[in-house]
Amino acid sequence: MNAQRIHYAATAALLFCAVLVAVASGYRAQAVHSQAVRVTELAREQQLRVMRLAVLASREDAVSHAELRAELRRLGDGERELYGDDPEVAGLLAEPAAARILPSDRGVLRTQAEDFARILAAARPEGRPLADAELAAVQDAAVNALSDGYDAVARAAHAVDKAEQEHSGRMLYAAFLAVAAILLYQFFVVVRPLIQAAEDDRRELSQARAELDAWVGRDNLTGLSSRRHLEEVLRREVEYVRRYGTKLAAVALDVDRFARVNAVLGQVGGDDVLQALAGLLGQDLGQDELLSRFSGDKFILLAPHVGGATAVLRAESLRGRAAEATFDKGVRVTLSCGVAECRKDDDLESFLARLDKALHQAQQAGDLTVAL
Repeated sequence: MNAQRIHYAATAALLFCAVLVAVASGYRAQAVHSQAVRVTELAREQQLRVMRLAVLASREDAVSHAELRAELRRLGDGERELYGDDPEVAGLLAEPAAARILPSDRGVLRTQAEDFARILAAARPEGRPLADAELAAVQDAAVNALSDGYDAVARAAHAVDKAEQEHSGRMLYAAFLAVAAILLYQFFVVVRPLIQAAEDDRRELSQARAELDAWVGRDNLTGLSSRRHLEEVLRREVEYVRRYGTKLAAVALDVDRFARVNAVLGQVGGDDVLQALAGLLGQDLGQDELLSRFSGDKFILLAPHVGGATAVLRAESLRGRAAEATFDKGVRVTLSCGVAECRKDDDLESFLARLDKALHQAQQAGDLTVAL
């Protein structure tokens, strides 16, 4: 038992670790994905700002000049957000997948953006547009340098996200394999021996059942199973209920006022009635059913694999069959029937006691009564 507990504890700990690794990996992948989406959006916005600035630089009106100043401020804010002190953004762009795309000096793009902003601010101090040559240079810097640089940032963020998702997938797959291996270990080291032990017990019980069935005790008068044999079989069936949760029911049948039968027919005639009644009740027994003369004029029908409700129907059938029969000198008899279903906490004595109590209730209620 101690070894089993150690196995269970070790299995639980390993399963917990595997699940924890999977959850942590999934959480990190989700966090990286959210950050990558944020960086990608920032980089694309910076690309658009550069293009808008190039267009605004070619216009002469005051409104365009004001828009240019506002757009320059937004460009600076975006640069600070991308290359500021945010540790999450810095950590994302420092990942190996990003380093393969971005230049080794990550400050180059920021410097280019600052130079670009200074050129625009200095070239239009009074709202005058840039000269054609200046404008061409600015546009060339914007399109070829800054736009490409921000595109590289976006691609780097996407590459980091993809790499993290692939890593998370590998971790989840590894966790799945670990769980499968743990469960296989649990089966072969812990569960399988338990199953084998249960099979051995079942085999021993089957062998014992066969040995008991080979020795069939018979009642001398009726030829039915004797009380001793019934108790041996019943003890075994009760054990099946306790260990495996199978169903078991029993019906106790008692001849009402049998003393009157003896008074009319005598002792020998009463025995003849019991013999005939035993043959009548023993007709059409189920494969697993066992009918026994328990004592005097009391019979017990044992019904394995049957619940209480079904046993009540069986008792009603037997009671009706006996009530329709006519014996020597026109004697007719009725039966009182008690039915009990075995519980998992029953033993032989408690089950028979409940069966006897049900029979007593039927007798108290009157002839032709079945009590559960």
